[in-house]
Amino acid sequence: MMTTLSLEHRGKGERNWVACIENGKREYLQAKKDFTFSNARGIGTKFWYILESGKIYEISGIMNDFPVHVFIKVSDDGEIIEITEDEAKQCLKERCSE
Repeated sequence: MMTTLSLEHRGKGERNWVACIENGKREYLQAKKDFTFSNARGIGTKFWYILESGKIYEISGIMNDFPVHVFIKVSDDGEIIEITEDEAKQCLKERCSE
């Protein structure tokens, strides 16, 4: 199953990114950008990412008005579950797919 994740550009030099982690490497995902509520400098731009269930992702950006740098996994029913870096490493080691 697939689900979506939204990050927002707030300026201040931050960069939003989402990476799928497989075989110990990050594969950065391409975002679909929504400029509907952004200003001329791009502040307010929404970045939409499509995530697949059973995979581990690392996220850096602004989510729900707060800066985040987290690891997540997506369950079979599309639920986004925050996990620690150690849990992410363990899941990758075991080829986790919940």
